[in-house]
Amino acid sequence: MRALLFASLCCTSAHAIVPPEYQDPIEPWQSSIEFGWNYDKSNKTTSALNSVLAIEYDADQALSGFIKYSFDYASSDKEPFTRKSRTQFQADYAFAKKDYAFIRTDLKRHKYASFAKEFTYSTGYGRTFIDQKKQRLSIEVGPGYRYAKPQEDSSDNERIEEGIIRSVMKFRHSFHDKLTFYLDTSLETGQKNTISLIDAKFENKILDDLSLVLNFSHSYTQNVPKDTENHEFSNKVNLRYLF
Repeated sequence: MRALLFASLCCTSAHAIVPPEYQDPIEPWQSSIEFGWNYDKSNKTTSALNSVLAIEYDADQALSGFIKYSFDYASSDKEPFTRKSRTQFQADYAFAKKDYAFIRTDLKRHKYASFAKEFTYSTGYGRTFIDQKKQRLSIEVGPGYRYAKPQEDSSDNERIEEGIIRSVMKFRHSFHDKLTFYLDTSLETGQKNTISLIDAKFENKILDDLSLVLNFSHSYTQNVPKDTENHEFSNKVNLRYLF
């Protein structure tokens, strides 16, 4: 009887210390890495191994953002080289429930695209129109600056430096707990060039920390150097691991 009474008192004390509505705090940092296969079609059709490293911060407060680095790994005459890389950084500051300001950097290097380098810097205003458990829709718009350098062997080696207006739509829809669809579109408009991008992605969770990612993207550049392509297509099949 004494043992039962002691156990009952311990349980009661535990419930008093930890209220029923208590939840563990959400970890604001999330890191992930992807490995898989990539198929590219621009001025040259290629396939290669690719990887993506992403670090995201979201503490459900005013400040959030991410850093993402991706590169493709290919070989030529059995000599390895990096053919395509991209570094993205964005920080958001929410000054109202649905409104936020952002600053963004996007650095691209591509051996076979019309431009060897494309560096874009932008800032502006974003608004979240839908924020539900299964759906989220936000739109961003703001000014920026773009620097583009053609390939070294291009007959038209003129660099492009100009101010731009960048507009973005971000959409997410969760079909259920394991399958999510993402659609991002962007339009960068300048006096010398206009670039549009459509990026679609399906993410299917296999385990708690492991997902299969299918990604398709298409970009269109209005003005490109001579004898190069306006369109660029990319398809990826990756495994994504959270850690």
